[in-house]
Amino acid sequence: MNLFAEKIPLPQLILLGLVSLVVLINTLFEQSLVELLPYERELIAEGEYWHMLSGHFMHLTWGHLWMNLAGLIFIFYFFGSLISATHWAILIFFSGMFISIVLYFTQPTLHSYVGLSGVLHGLFIAGGIADLKPRRKEAILFLIFIIGKLLYEQIQGPLPGSEESAGGPVLVDAHFYGGVAGGIYMLGVYAKQYLRKTT
Repeated sequence: MNLFAEKIPLPQLILLGLVSLVVLINTLFEQSLVELLPYERELIAEGEYWHMLSGHFMHLTWGHLWMNLAGLIFIFYFFGSLISATHWAILIFFSGMFISIVLYFTQPTLHSYVGLSGVLHGLFIAGGIADLKPRRKEAILFLIFIIGKLLYEQIQGPLPGSEESAGGPVLVDAHFYGGVAGGIYMLGVYAKQYLRKTT
């Protein structure tokens, strides 16, 4: 815990704990929440819009859950201090909603979806962009790796072994849209900061 406290400011650490807790609870009570929380196209069409966000916090299997939690911890450990807790929270919300909205309007045959991995790719991109100032070379290499992964998935499909680890099909488009959302958000933040300095 001391190691995390040294790397992650307290507000970001609290946010990490809250998100992890929500994900754990949703997976633990998956059977009782199965009709209430996942992304379900038909229910969204009927006006139950919370499914567009809540589905990202449910998972197919415990393996799927632990894989995504490991990604979340990685993000906050290496990039947590570079972005305020408020912006991280908004990023999670924005990425989740962006993914679901794009999926809803571009993939009418997709009826159900769960998992945090799409949102995580948005956070990966945002963290990499935020890291460009303090660690430019490392950040560029990291962004090249993540963007390369997203492009590979768009061309070749899921990474080998990822579907076995998740316990079901991997929706690579959610990863791509999440990455786009993270980039859009951070570019918006920096554009706003730039405009403030010039006015």
